[in-house]
Amino acid sequence: MTINAKECKYSIGNDIPAHPCLREWACKGCPTQELISAMLDEYQQDTGMLPGSEEVAAGSIGGFFWASNLFYHPSHFWLTVRRNGIRVGLDDIAQTVIGKVTEVILPGPPFPGSEKKFTFELASGVRRLKLTAPFLGQMRKVNISLYLKPELINSDPYGWGWLAEFDLKGFRLKDEDIMSSIKSREWFISEFIELHNLYSRELGELSNDGGEINKQSFSTLSDDEWRRLVKRTILKSQPSPSGH
Repeated sequence: MTINAKECKYSIGNDIPAHPCLREWACKGCPTQELISAMLDEYQQDTGMLPGSEEVAAGSIGGFFWASNLFYHPSHFWLTVRRNGIRVGLDDIAQTVIGKVTEVILPGPPFPGSEKKFTFELASGVRRLKLTAPFLGQMRKVNISLYLKPELINSDPYGWGWLAEFDLKGFRLKDEDIMSSIKSREWFISEFIELHNLYSRELGELSNDGGEINKQSFSTLSDDEWRRLVKRTILKSQPSPSGH
């Protein structure tokens, strides 16, 4: 097998997605190496399984929580099918990069029809971010709890921090963009690696022991640094807010 010297060697024959090595294979202290070690310890201690088995447990990936029972989209939205509809929200990576949410602006009734995409706005202090969900559907309700406690997006992104629910009928999303189980876990790992590389390259080393990113360090970003990081992580897969 020919190995590209610029590619992380831990991605060769592993379920770690391929990504460039920024250390010229000086692996000691590398977040990818530490992440693999931490993941192996977690699987062995908590489940007695190694990565790659058909059952995939929820857990921490580089300090970010990934839940195995959800569907994910590359734009960092998660989805889950409930009895009466589809509930959506933002994943742990997205809410961390955005920072402490201080205001949420969601569409109110009458909700837009099936040909309109779900667009909403978040504020983190004076910083504001408009996001558009990557699907079409008839909105049933929004999470009004976020008007009173917008910080729920940070403290419980997969639970009480959900954003909206949509009717099952007519809900439209490209099947090839939806990830679950092992595929979503591999994607989540690749997003962590990309985020760590972006952050480390531009702002210095931020990892703790075990390859985890120090989440508290995101609060020290300048406005320009925050906008750059949001653009290169959350906004890179954003659809157009209007039409299809």
